[in-house]
Amino acid sequence: MAFMLSTIILSIILMLGCFVAFAQEKWQGVDEAVIGKFAEEKGRQIKEPLIPLEGDAELFVFVIFSATGGFIAGYYWRQIVQR
Repeated sequence: MAFMLSTIILSIILMLGCFVAFAQEKWQGVDEAVIGKFAEEKGRQIKEPLIPLEGDAELFVFVIFSATGGFIAGYYWRQIVQR
């Protein structure tokens, strides 16, 4: 059962990766689409990020680290709360 579930999840990830890799249009990231628009409306300049990543890679990295931190906190929850 676990093998079948992991195979399905891996297949979905690979399909999504192929879809993004072969997309014909370059999608704007959150910085250009949302933050840039609000910065221009307020008359401020857009600052370069500390670690420049393309598109929504910053959000992907944030989600991965957040999920990892959540799993670690969940695993050690009793030890964290009892101290």
